[in-house]
Amino acid sequence: GVDIGELTGDSDNDIYVTIQSADNYIWENDGDETFSYTDATSAVSGATVDVNILDIDGDGNLDTYLVQGEGLPNGFGVGLGTYTNALSFGNGDGTFTSGNISADNNISYAAAFGDFNDDDEIDIYVANYQQNYVYLNNGDRTFSAATITGDTGEYSVGAAVGDLNGDDIDDIYVANMDSSGFGLEAEQNKLWLSNGDGTFTNADITGDASAISYDAEIADLNGDDYNDIYVSNQTQNNLWINDGAGNFTAANITGDNNNTYGSEIYDVDGDGDNDIYSLRSGQNVLWINDGAGNFTSSTTFEGLSVTTYDADFGDLNGDGYADLYVANGASEQNIIYLTRFVTAGSIQPTTGAVFDTSLASFTSTLGSNNQGTVTYQVSPDDGTTWYYWNTGAWTTTTATDGSETSSATNINTNIADLDTDGGTFTWRAYFASDNTQPIELDSVSITAAAAVPVASETGSSSGSRIYTPEEVAALFAAARGEDTEREETPCLLGILTQNLKAPSRNGSYNSYTGGIVTQADLLQQHLDRLGFNPGPIDGILGPLSDAAIKRMQNFLGTIVDGYVGPLTRAALNASC
Repeated sequence: GVDIGELTGDSDNDIYVTIQSADNYIWENDGDETFSYTDATSAVSGATVDVNILDIDGDGNLDTYLVQGEGLPNGFGVGLGTYTNALSFGNGDGTFTSGNISADNNISYAAAFGDFNDDDEIDIYVANYQQNYVYLNNGDRTFSAATITGDTGEYSVGAAVGDLNGDDIDDIYVANMDSSGFGLEAEQNKLWLSNGDGTFTNADITGDASAISYDAEIADLNGDDYNDIYVSNQTQNNLWINDGAGNFTAANITGDNNNTYGSEIYDVDGDGDNDIYSLRSGQNVLWINDGAGNFTSSTTFEGLSVTTYDADFGDLNGDGYADLYVANGASEQNIIYLTRFVTAGSIQPTTGAVFDTSLASFTSTLGSNNQGTVTYQVSPDDGTTWYYWNTGAWTTTTATDGSETSSATNINTNIADLDTDGGTFTWRAYFASDNTQPIELDSVSITAAAAVPVASETGSSSGSRIYTPEEVAALFAAARGEDTEREETPCLLGILTQNLKAPSRNGSYNSYTGGIVTQADLLQQHLDRLGFNPGPIDGILGPLSDAAIKRMQNFLGTIVDGYVGPLTRAALNASC
């Protein structure tokens, strides 16, 4: 198993890797895209089959929960002993305090986390060889054991937590393998709807007993704001689409039928919807979501043609973008994929500029040392219609990612034809770089019809300089006649911790309070703290929330980042 989180007190995300037949270890992040090996052998016996990193006691420090068992069941030699799962509370300085639960002594295969009794504490669900257990958090680093009647004897090897019936209370989905352990006979997977008091009502999905299952993930996969379920199976994987009330319809992905040991769900392409990375016995597959629950396979992250058992997304080089660690089986090489920034960042005024006279020209000259790309867009009607400079002409566009670029080094164009009424103009500038390419401008100038410069900036005596986004934003502010002094905004990079992950098997939670909340709740809390109150909760992408996110993105200059892109999510997390 593998999980990513900050474990050593230096603000860099580390990688915790568990080995069933050898010592566990931590790759400590050195902060420069290199890692140092640290032995992390568990003090308890048995094979460590999974690791979970999250703040369980709500003190703001990340804790670890190691799942102890005997490897995946195979029908032989299973059940010969029991093992205590290892809970360790982080002290915030790279050290940990043991907090093992005495009753948590079984043969275990997976754990999932959520608030099952509505007390704002993180509880633990453990999937076991026989009876599965719920451990209710007492709020003082102790737990009370509970069981769910009927949740036993199914060889449970995976579990996921999330609100599945729209009552804002965490429910549990259990992936079962085979009661015999030989992998020959499919079992009914279990769906337990929480009653909000630590008890559950069974609501198994009809038809969800046709495959031997290994794992499950819960997330919105068709853009309707309801949590769906993706199940990793030995044969055809299952995608269960939720109607919001806990009723599910199969929408399996064609071709998604290889032996799959697990999956990770994350918005890989930054378009605002969740994609699926399937971990297979053979070539892994990334399924790209079109936003409506239709998926297309991608070669990204294909990796080696070996068996992959686990993977995790997290920022591993401090650039604010999620990277990927892939844990492969046997003696195969594990792989790190570092995400490189290829989409243009943008800045944009919060409001358009109203000009009393028509505008004559807009001029921009790139510096001789420029290696990146700068793209400008202009709207003459306060954001309704947008134009970009396209090799000699302003051309209409609907793009908001800076992908429509011009190869011109100099732009000197008459924009009077666009300004038909001397009305409201809005400008956007996109900066595209691979994180190493400098963006350099010699000059930016906006001129009125009477040839009076409204705002301009020229280079130094050497003829060039590197402009920061704040400086260019100040130019646009000056063009609107505003004070160019801008209130400092929080640094967006380096803020991301485990909350950078898309909705995962651990559910959604507030990293400061530790309380389990829905995505919509979390979104509104953070927008409120940042001063962009969306009003009544109307869903993660409802019109009010959508407008609030856009106000925040416009202000921070992250409009192209997507509703749940890493920079936008970092801004929301900053309010914690």
